[in-house]
Amino acid sequence: VHAAADPARGRFRVFLRTALHNFILSARAAAGTARRGSNRASAGFDPDELATESDADLPDRAFERAWALLVVNRALQALRREARAAGKLELFDRLKPFLLESPDRDDYERIAAETATRPNTIAVATHRLRARLRELVLAELAETVADPAEVDAEYGALLEAMRPARDRQRAL
Repeated sequence: VHAAADPARGRFRVFLRTALHNFILSARAAAGTARRGSNRASAGFDPDELATESDADLPDRAFERAWALLVVNRALQALRREARAAGKLELFDRLKPFLLESPDRDDYERIAAETATRPNTIAVATHRLRARLRELVLAELAETVADPAEVDAEYGALLEAMRPARDRQRAL
């Protein structure tokens, strides 16, 4: 399928999202035909469970979120490999929960006590890991676009996809 993707026509992520959208439309049509008595098989799932008329963009949101999580997870795996190579895997594993969510001051103090370091040292290590994670995410995104100038737009789309639904609703 991805052989049909033309980098000059846009981002690969958008191509995949469009392919998913077309698949869901085809599955709906097949399910509708099956309900009318045809012997055609459906796609094996009920597309109505994925989206309703009031949530027409649910598959797009689900795809965007899955894409964002994949990119972030790949970057986290690369960061973990770097930490292992640097002999800092244990610290990485302790700080990983704080790379995507801001920790409380108490969290820094708890980890500092557990590792016999100062809370400021933990805060600086977290800051550096977050900065490196961002670099790795941007590198992952650069692999998916034809023009390096598109990376910033893809990063913005990733951040939007990662925002909780309640925050998106407030922004409307």
